[in-house]
Amino acid sequence: MDTRADVLNFVETTIEQAQTGRIPAAAKRHTVNLIEQMLHRAAKPAQQAAPHPLPNWGERPLTPNERGAIEALVNYQAANTGLTPFFVESALLHFFNVEETRHMTAWNYDAAVRYLVDFQADEEIPVEQAAA
Repeated sequence: MDTRADVLNFVETTIEQAQTGRIPAAAKRHTVNLIEQMLHRAAKPAQQAAPHPLPNWGERPLTPNERGAIEALVNYQAANTGLTPFFVESALLHFFNVEETRHMTAWNYDAAVRYLVDFQADEEIPVEQAAA
């Protein structure tokens, strides 16, 4: 329950249950403490992620381990979807607008992994890309 709306919904539900007598006294005390903690947490401003100590770290090329992970996911999705690894990799390369996985940067690594994990066999890639 991280959003204020979640907290407010929880509070409203709890108050309604307390008014109808559906919560025992011990549970009421626990619930009040929980609500106080949640309101305190919701009142805090969201913490922003600290900037990376190396500002250009994302522009580096992928490491061999990262390229290996992408290759493994390409092969996994090819086996799951019945497509060829070439087709799955072509869809990935087209999505990220690069010619080869070695041209991908660290900025794209997490997104590439998410793309491959969520890969659907009905993804469309241009015919000229698939024939290359």
